[in-house]
Amino acid sequence: MEIEEIITHKREIERELLSREGVIGVDIGYKYKNGKRTRQVVIRVYVAQKHTNLAKSHLIPKKIRGIKTDVIEAHPSFHVDDNPYTPITGGISFGQSEKFKFLEPDGTVALISEQGTLGAIVRDNLTEKPMFLTNHHVTKVMISQTEERSGKIGDIFDQPNLVGNDGKPFPNASIGKLSRFAINPTVDGAVIEYQSNRPFSEEIKDIGKIAGVAKATLGMKVRKRGRTTELTYGIIDGIDATTAIQGTEIMFQHQMVIVPDTSKNTVFSNAGDSGSVVINEQNKVVGLLFAGVPAVGGTPQMTWANHIDNVLTQLNVHFKTNDIPTTPTNTFPMVATTNSPIDLNVRSGPGTTFGILNKIKTGTKVTLTEQTSIWFKLSTGGWVSSDYLLFTTPQRKGITNYEGVNVRAGAGTNFASIEKLKINTPVTIFEEKDTFYRIGTGRWVKNSYITLNR
Repeated sequence: MEIEEIITHKREIERELLSREGVIGVDIGYKYKNGKRTRQVVIRVYVAQKHTNLAKSHLIPKKIRGIKTDVIEAHPSFHVDDNPYTPITGGISFGQSEKFKFLEPDGTVALISEQGTLGAIVRDNLTEKPMFLTNHHVTKVMISQTEERSGKIGDIFDQPNLVGNDGKPFPNASIGKLSRFAINPTVDGAVIEYQSNRPFSEEIKDIGKIAGVAKATLGMKVRKRGRTTELTYGIIDGIDATTAIQGTEIMFQHQMVIVPDTSKNTVFSNAGDSGSVVINEQNKVVGLLFAGVPAVGGTPQMTWANHIDNVLTQLNVHFKTNDIPTTPTNTFPMVATTNSPIDLNVRSGPGTTFGILNKIKTGTKVTLTEQTSIWFKLSTGGWVSSDYLLFTTPQRKGITNYEGVNVRAGAGTNFASIEKLKINTPVTIFEEKDTFYRIGTGRWVKNSYITLNR
């Protein structure tokens, strides 16, 4: 059964599943067995707590409409924390300028407020003015120890959102005001209009420039940079998720669920990472992180994110990516690898309305000879969607043109020199940032000292 068919069945039955006692969410994702993720795609039902003594009529069937199920114990909540990050790029902390005065037991007054992650710099669709993208729930203001109010248009935001020893905000902390927001079943988003003399960068800290947007697919490898757990790696483990979130009465729909890539980190997100953008291996944004839940029982820590196309449409903004190609720059034929969660359909034409000729197993290397919109033609015949293709970034090669070229630990002369290269030393270029080339892990050289091979 194809993913699209499973989604259709899930949407038709999710209302009945959500009406059952204790059920707080439904999605489509991988089944877990003994705490390990399998490759089996199932309908997953989330419960606040698993019970062993339920009546038979309350049990989740092992199969629904021929599709296997899995029951997962989880209860996602919004992420909020108060750690500062700087400078102004995507992936750092910020929050409301307005603070709540809290009286400490010793009589001193502490100023506190809600904070989250400034996910990325975006541009207004009409004016091209820069704006800061985050979640709407990050814009809340504490008005007492137990109460808060939602952000209002015109609210001022600081970076960092802290106070100094004199009880005043840090100098020049104000960076902008809340311009608009969207809070509904598909999006928890907001944009802060940039109003500061401080410089900003349209990059994500520790990740680099954004190369556009892409559709999130089951099994896709992703990463994010947030203010609490910083740079982490994950895997899209669930799609079309419907779930309740603590702290709101909204039933969120059509969300993605992300689990950690445990080969690199044990958690993907934590409190304070709300507002981070979720990025794939091609540096394309696929989602906006807004909630999560710790590891429970045999399931890993899970993170929920809005699909980025919904976010950008509802907030009327876009990413500025003019300096980075959003489509492969190779000339045909080009090579890619399939990364679909199940066998990939090869169709007779460029679209889902065309018939299925055959299927290709995930991880298969394919040669492409033609492109129409997001569809690519295979050298063996038939068409596949680029949503399920991974393109290898072309690597440039060159040689050093100067004696004693400094190899630095980062992309800038302020980073330490860790090695010197002789003239005519061959190098492979994996990444370009500002005026520097990355020639290996943590190894950067000034681009003017490299002559590219023609």
